[in-house]
Amino acid sequence: MDLRTIFFLLTGYLILLLLLFLIVSSYREKKWRAVLISTSAIVFMILVWFNPFKVIAFPVFLESADAIRLVLSGLFWGSVALFFLPLGGGKSIQMKIVPTDQQVDERDTMFARSDYRPGTERYRTYYSMRPENKEIDDKIRNLPELLAPDGKYYDAERSKAVDDIFGEIHGWVGAVDGPVNGEQSSDSADSFTRKIKQLTLDLGADEVGVAELDRSWVYSHVGRGPETWGKPTRNNHKYVISFTVEMDYFKVESAPKLPITEETAKKYRQAAKISIALAEFIRELGYSARAHISGSNYQLMLPPAAHAAGLGELGRHGYLISSKFGS
Repeated sequence: MDLRTIFFLLTGYLILLLLLFLIVSSYREKKWRAVLISTSAIVFMILVWFNPFKVIAFPVFLESADAIRLVLSGLFWGSVALFFLPLGGGKSIQMKIVPTDQQVDERDTMFARSDYRPGTERYRTYYSMRPENKEIDDKIRNLPELLAPDGKYYDAERSKAVDDIFGEIHGWVGAVDGPVNGEQSSDSADSFTRKIKQLTLDLGADEVGVAELDRSWVYSHVGRGPETWGKPTRNNHKYVISFTVEMDYFKVESAPKLPITEETAKKYRQAAKISIALAEFIRELGYSARAHISGSNYQLMLPPAAHAAGLGELGRHGYLISSKFGS
């Protein structure tokens, strides 16, 4: 067997291994179309790539050229069908957005509830108000925290670095609002909007949009942050500016391992810096503005605001889905 033949066969085996890996990973992620396409590709490889070398023992009915051509033709058109035709049962159901005046209480969000510690006044107050949440919350609360030493993916040095970033962001909550310049800018609405959008991009955002602020997006009561817990939220702004910051795809795909937490912390910090700088700039132009950043400072739900600003679609998983960057 010459070197070219050996190289040809080794290349084929490598492709088969990659396809097998794709089948296994797709099966684990329940991506059935990818499983079927990869399986078809393996059969195709065996029939076409290895058949001249008789590496694989074929049944008698595949010995003739006509039979092989028939099988290959079937595999080809079958793969085309698998690639283009959707798999799964039932019709796709489009999500409808129904206008509502009902507001969400921030005290009910998962981030707020994770902070309620047994024995504290806040714990007693909340679960006397929402006793149906106590059992599941206590169960989750007993699990290791995200960066805790007993967590599955804990790394002393890297976990501390992530914790430091979140601590840094939390230290900025006092900078999200401030005094407003008494002299307002004379720019037209269009000019002002263009200026704001361009600055947002210059500060490092990837996409930006503006929308009128719907009161149903604003939390009814404070659940976290510098404001008093349980007080009605006061937010009288007319508009909301939303922007996206892209995360590293491969670090996100590493979930639930530590790289996604590191990437999340870095992007939260970047987004917080953009928000604070933008709000400060708007206040300098004579208009009230408040930044909503990670670190217990949100006063409103972000996905519907970003959706209204034209940055993507609302996903059933609770996130915005950007056409450019995904979830």
